[in-house]
Amino acid sequence: MAYTSRMDERKKAIRELEDQKDRDLASVDALLAQVGEALLPRMGEEVPEYKLLQADIGDFEGQIAGTREDIARLKKLEEDIRRKEQEGAEEARVLSRLYTKIGELILEDPEFEDFSASYRSQAETLIPKIKSLEGRLDVLGEQENPNVFAWLGKSAQGMVLRSFLGKSQNSLQRVYLGAGEKYVPGASRESISNVSVLDTLGEIENCRKAQGALSAELALFREERKRIGDNFSADGGPAKKIQALERSISQSREQLRELYLRYGCLAAESPDSAEFASLISGEETQLLERAGKLKDTVGETGERIEKLKASLAIDEERVRIEKMEKAIAFHRDRIAESENAIRDLSGQIEESNKKTEELAKLL
Repeated sequence: MAYTSRMDERKKAIRELEDQKDRDLASVDALLAQVGEALLPRMGEEVPEYKLLQADIGDFEGQIAGTREDIARLKKLEEDIRRKEQEGAEEARVLSRLYTKIGELILEDPEFEDFSASYRSQAETLIPKIKSLEGRLDVLGEQENPNVFAWLGKSAQGMVLRSFLGKSQNSLQRVYLGAGEKYVPGASRESISNVSVLDTLGEIENCRKAQGALSAELALFREERKRIGDNFSADGGPAKKIQALERSISQSREQLRELYLRYGCLAAESPDSAEFASLISGEETQLLERAGKLKDTVGETGERIEKLKASLAIDEERVRIEKMEKAIAFHRDRIAESENAIRDLSGQIEESNKKTEELAKLL
């Protein structure tokens, strides 16, 4: 038990010392990497690998910044496209109203009779119907409601009449719209005397120009959105592209850290060499001294670990020896018991042989 207790204590001590050794080694590497990081920029073109890694990191970071700008631009484009589409829809509604307005104007003016004859005949069919329905609704509204049943009947009639009126009014508006759309493309301002028609033509022209400008802007926005979207699709999307670039940056930075450490170690091995003597400043000297002291501490810790391990190994062998000695004693006891049993059995055999001889004489 004493051995086991002491062994457990030493195992714990070894683990703690190994952890401390690992921390100290990491600190040594960090200090030497600091030295390398300070020295490499001063070494100029002597270390092309350093320049390449720095350039790669800068390029990857630039690509990430560009991708994030494209993401923001894409979001802005979506907003601009949605806004322009809404403006375009509003311009289309305005233009439709203007076509309807000019259609109504030319149907009412005899000056345009030659053009509007077919449309006027449709309007003349609808207008009396609309007036009749409006009159019937007016009459219905003036009637008194003596009871709830009469009121319900009046309400139902009103709904039907309003439905017919709405359909007729829509049909009339479509006649005006069709007339306006047909008339405007071939309209000649020089032959028109109706000021309202001329003014409406001017409004339509302005509206169409605005529509054209909106369409051109939309086309540019959509083209740019497609270009950015295609670029993202090629890389599996913006998130994946940024993740891939960030991994590349991490890899390059790890390679750069290894490079810093390598040159820090070289400087620690020969600080007075021609390669480093003129480059090492007081700050790097202090870092190298701290790293050297820590390395000595690591060496001492290693020696303590080895001594503890040797001591532990000795006790482990002693425990094994004790186990084997106990096994030998056990087997010896078994052998002694077996020898006693053999002697007893041998005696019994001898007695049985004597009895057999005596019995044989009687035959």
